[in-house]
Amino acid sequence: MVEQVQKCIRVLLVGDQSLILEALACLLSQESDIRVVGRGTSQGDVMNLVETTSSDVLLHDSGSSDATALDFLQFAKQEGLPVPVIVVSPFSSRYVVHQALVTGARGYVLKRASSRDLVHAIRSVHAGGVYLDGAIDGMPVEALWPLGLGEMPAGAIQIRVLAPREEEVLRLIALGFTAKEIADKLGINPRSVETHKRRASAKLGVRSRAKIVEYGMMKGWFRHFGH
Repeated sequence: MVEQVQKCIRVLLVGDQSLILEALACLLSQESDIRVVGRGTSQGDVMNLVETTSSDVLLHDSGSSDATALDFLQFAKQEGLPVPVIVVSPFSSRYVVHQALVTGARGYVLKRASSRDLVHAIRSVHAGGVYLDGAIDGMPVEALWPLGLGEMPAGAIQIRVLAPREEEVLRLIALGFTAKEIADKLGINPRSVETHKRRASAKLGVRSRAKIVEYGMMKGWFRHFGH
């Protein structure tokens, strides 16, 4: 039993509305690999939780103002909080998302997202990646990290534009198809599948299927996959 608890992703919930935090805690309690280890509604609460609780991810509910999230991210940076932060926000403008990423957010989830998307975000960030909601202004992930806006967090997947065929091959790999199955679906030979995979992997800096799956989570590929 102790071993199972140690494998859980330990999450801190932060925001100014206790009722929202309670709802998030209830939602996440349904996941066997996620455990909420604390809730806080002030910066003092956050510092106390970080100092006294072992945690892996901090989920920040930004309320009704984009400034709330940015203020918290600035506070987290100044205090050197060791926990990666995921912002849950109602704001989808690219400017706000850019600012959140530059200020240190490792994940950005819209409030209209599904619970499945939120769980994907937590797992992706815990794995060392960056999660961006696929519905942000209807823009692809690649458009949301332009040059000059700061470096991506260490350990994050590099965001690069893939050729359509490279992206399709990577998407099918993430969804669990074999090279032969992909070749049959796309009408190409297995050797071409491996070539597209190799090129895409080199662009993104992903060297394992787990990382490809993580990239798929960031892109929202699993959202519409029913089997």
